[in-house]
Parts: sequence; C-alpha cells; structure tokens
Amino acid sequence: MRITALTNAMILDGLGSDPFAGTVLICDGRIADVLRAAQPFNPENADIIDLEGASLSPGFIDVHTHSDLHIFHCPEASSAVLQGVTTEVIGNCGCSACPVSEQSRPAVSRGIFSNVSTEIVWRNLDGYAEAVEAQGTAINLVPLVGHNQVRITVCGSGPVETSQQEAMQQLVREAADQGAFGLSSGLEYAPGIFADKHEIASLAKALGSTDRIYTTHLRDEQNTLLDAVREAIFIAEQADVKLEISHLKVIGKGNSWQLDAALDAIEQAAERGVRVGFDRYPYLAGSTYLAKFLPNEIWEGGMENLLQRLREDRRYWETYLHNRIPQTSRFSGVLITDTGQADRTYQGKSLETIGQEMNRSPEASAVEIILQSRGTACIANFCMTEEETDKVICHPRCVLGSDGAIYRPDGVLGACFPHPRAYGTFARFLRQYVREKRLLSLPEAVRKITSVPAAHFGIPDRGVIRPGAIADLAAFHLDKIEDLADYQHPHRCAKGVSHVWVTGEAVLREGKSTGERPGRILRR
Repeated sequence: MRITALTNAMILDGLGSDPFAGTVLICDGRIADVLRAAQPFNPENADIIDLEGASLSPGFIDVHTHSDLHIFHCPEASSAVLQGVTTEVIGNCGCSACPVSEQSRPAVSRGIFSNVSTEIVWRNLDGYAEAVEAQGTAINLVPLVGHNQVRITVCGSGPVETSQQEAMQQLVREAADQGAFGLSSGLEYAPGIFADKHEIASLAKALGSTDRIYTTHLRDEQNTLLDAVREAIFIAEQADVKLEISHLKVIGKGNSWQLDAALDAIEQAAERGVRVGFDRYPYLAGSTYLAKFLPNEIWEGGMENLLQRLREDRRYWETYLHNRIPQTSRFSGVLITDTGQADRTYQGKSLETIGQEMNRSPEASAVEIILQSRGTACIANFCMTEEETDKVICHPRCVLGSDGAIYRPDGVLGACFPHPRAYGTFARFLRQYVREKRLLSLPEAVRKITSVPAAHFGIPDRGVIRPGAIADLAAFHLDKIEDLADYQHPHRCAKGVSHVWVTGEAVLREGKSTGERPGRILRR
C-alpha cells in the first residue's frame, strides 16, 4: 500500500510538547508512523513531500461555526482550509439544519445567520448527512442539534405543554441516535428566549449519554452575564453532560467585574466535577442580527408580529434604540454586514454613516433597515475590549471558535459581507497571540486548537499527531501567517498555511485548493 511521507517538518503533536524535526508517514488515511529526524525510513514505496521546515500540526478544529448550509455553496471550504481548519462544529447557538418539518422548512432554507437560500431536501440528521456527502466536503463537520430548531419544529414561541416537551425530547433522542455530538442553545434568540432552564435541561438529558455536550449562547452577555453562566452550569449539572459556553465575553459599560466573576464560577463548577470549557474568537467586534437590539417581548409571535409592531410605533422604537445601542457600543461602532433583502449599499457602513446618508438619525436608520430586511440584517458590533479578549483567549479552558461560516470570494457567498472572522480567526490567533504578543507558545496555541477541543467534544482519533490517529494535518510557516480580511474587505483569504490533509488526502497543496472532498459528517 502506498505511503505518503511528509518530510523536513517541525512536528507539533497537538499535546503541547516541544516541536521536533521529523517525518510523518501517512497510509490509508491514518498516521502510520512519526519519525525523528535521525530515524531512517524506506522511501522506495513512498510519495515524498518536502515541507521545507514548515510546522506540521494536527488539523485545526473550529468548535463554533454556522457552516451548516454554506457547505452546499462552497464544498471546498476555502475560507476554512486556507487557515488550516480540517473540522468544524456546526449547529451552534440553537440553530441547526435539522430537524425539519414542513412548518419549519421555509425558515431553514433562508439560512442560518445568513441570507443565502438553500434547498432543504432532508428531515433529520441522516438526511442532512446524506445530502452533504452526496456532493462532498473538503472538511469534516461535527453536528449538534439546535434547541431553537427543535422548538420551531414542534411549537415555536410561548409556553410549552407536556406533550410538546415530550415531542422535543424525542427529536433530540433521534438526533443523538443518528450521531449528533450534543445539544446547542441560543437563549438570546427567539424562540430560545422563551424557554426556561428546566426545559433545556430535560432536552440535554434526552441526549442519553454523559459523554455528549451541551453548548450555549448564553441568555445574556451583558448586565446579567454571571446569572447566565450559572444557568448554563445548572443545566449541565442537571443533565450530567459536558458544557461549552459559546464565545464567552462581557458587553456593556461597567460590566468587567462580571467576566471575572463568571470565570470564578466556571472554576468552582469544574472543582465540583462539571466538565466545562468555553470558546472565543480574537476580534473586538461581535456579530448578530441588528434586530437583537430590540427587547425580548417584541419577538413574541414571530417575525411578522415584530415587524408590524415596528411599523405601528416607529417613533417609540427609534427612541428605544437611541437609548439602547449606546449601552453596548456607539452608532459609529455598529456596522451593517449582511443586509438580506435591504439595500446592499448599506453593507460595510456604520449606522452613523448610513444615518448621515439617509439624512435621518442613526436609530431611525436602524429601524428602516430592520424593516427593509425583514429582520434579517446582520451587524458587526464593536463592543469588547482587548484586555478582556486576551484574558479569555489565554485562559486554559478556552479554545477557538470563529462564530463564522464557510465563505468564498465569488458566487452567492461572495455577494455577502461577512464578519472577517470567517476568513481570519485562526491566522489572526497565531499571528497575534504567538508571533506578536507572545502571550502563548506555539505548542500551547496549537494544543488549544487541536487536542483540547477534540477531547472536550469527543472527536476520536483527531487533534493529535501519533501513530494510528486520523491524518488530518496542517503545514504552516508561523512567520508567514497573516489574516488579511477586515471589516471593509471581508473576503480576503488568510496566508501562511501551505498544505492541508483531511483523512490523508491533500485538500490544500502549496497554498492552492486541490478540489478533493475527503471530509464527511462525523457521527458520535
């Protein structure tokens, strides 16, 4: 059987060990052997690839993405692969591509945190996996089942009856039986905002295994962050599952103390035996729907009711946003990204700039864009500090999650205007935290994006370089790593990663896509 030999590499095993010069042998999709530089091997039956001193690590694992539907529009996963990512966890923030009913199919097809339309031909995880693998994917996808999607499928907003709770539990059990790694929630989004902690805990229990994971976009990342973290810990303890707090951060003036208190609460939970971690991206702007500046009560009854309430009392809601937005940011710090059905000329501009162009107040512009986009307009919101971002990312329990999605610079995805984290998260992390700030050593940084997330999410045989492990690998030159995407030019691909292998097949060779699609939907 033919062997691929990756020679002249500085090997980072993913476990935090010091790098060493050597050769990695790949056979039949797995690592056959790891040789030190002085160890000989027979090259006669090998395809030799000289990595010219590049760092060779396990492929990077992005634990928080929304690529569920974008993979159909970019199966080569170019924005991810060019950063060294070989595996993404999907179905986050309570928003997954399944389960799907006839009632929920239109909402799913319009996109998950995106306005790209996708034909939905599946009902459950088995059907979704079949659809993805029928067209192929360059990277692996780790599916979660989303609480919001389950709730939309069964009952939507409002209180839940006993029969509806049982129906939701059955959908979660079905997803788990079909290989979902866990349950996600998005408790700042409808209909998750209407669910209490007991509802979520009962669904996490329905996963049926203590090895599965509950991931959560917390109920609040501002004034009641600490309470929201405690709620997440309660759910994990009640269900006896692992916990991943998504994109941990604190927003709002005077709330810095809550981040420290939240980290203390997490450590106290870990001491009690809760298997808890969290993730973050290395940017100071978050991203969500513009309409999320509106209060929870306006979301009751769904989007059509929300839009009607805005139309009926525009002046009231303009005043509300005038007071609300400055609590977390400035109008100049809220950039419109994906405008959905609204005017695309707004993309990349702040509410302040748009207001000046419209000759109206920025809050009036915000209401107009929400109405034009039918609530689907997305923003980048500069609401975090560098000090707090560094504190979270350098924490031993933190791993990397882009909170982005797969993109490409052309086609329907190229017409979007994403947060630059979609193209730059991992390159930015290595550049800033290892090469420039030197807050992390290269082995420790690689450990955070390989073996640690693989272990916490229960992804077997990945995230490490050792004999028998699956050959998901990335070769890069740290001194050449650059994240080029920014808020005005979000479709600029990262540089510095030269080669990427997924299950032993090259998907990136000398910085260029090979077109191969060896990835798959991983099943638990």
